Amino acid sequence: MLGLARTPRRIADDVARSLVGDDSRVVRIADGRWALAPAAAGDPLLDACRFAVVDVETTGRHPGRGGRIMEIAVVEVQGGCLRRRFETLVDPQAPISPFAERLTGITAAVEVLQSGAKDVPSDRDRFLEHVAVDTVRLTRIARALLVLARAQSGESVTLEQLELPELLESVVVGAGASAQGRISVACSPELTVLAQPELLREALAALVDNAVTHTSGAVRLAARKLDDAVEIEVV
Repeated sequence: MLGLARTPRRIADDVARSLVGDDSRVVRIADGRWALAPAAAGDPLLDACRFAVVDVETTGRHPGRGGRIMEIAVVEVQGGCLRRRFETLVDPQAPISPFAERLTGITAAVEVLQSGAKDVPSDRDRFLEHVAVDTVRLTRIARALLVLARAQSGESVTLEQLELPELLESVVVGAGASAQGRISVACSPELTVLAQPELLREALAALVDNAVTHTSGAVRLAARKLDDAVEIEVV
């Protein structure tokens, strides 16, 4: 489901039901899979129909948990051709999650490249770097979300002994070229921590990203041992 390996069955069912559950052209077959329903007599082919495709970008899936609309786009399709297009941004009046921010950032970069930036070497390289950095970050966020989903479904989470200096340096590198030179790391070379790698990395990456985005000065990423625990701070 969605290209993510080992997605929990419950989550896959929820996503499939949200996407096609109310569509009369799709049915649930005996083994639990979804399939196209037998064509109804007299139904016109899709190419002969005039219809609109609506895309809504949000800050999250659940309105009760802060999910808000931040972009709406509509295209009219007839005879296999796009006839009309509408697109507008909406102020969500709420924070945008790192996942949504990275995903929409990649989309915007691709649109700029397609509109002509690909023909200017310096612009092309800059936007391709943006796409590469955000793609790596999205992959890590998706893995972290899967770990959380499995934990919520009752699966055990495997903790690992992590070398903190290496982990902190990877967070700095993942912050992108615009943050280089602004972030310093203070951590004892032998310091380790018992944690889930994806969750800890993404938690730190989100804190560093916020610090870089919302401040103009230096950012310090520090870790120290406190008795039988480890304290990590971003200041």
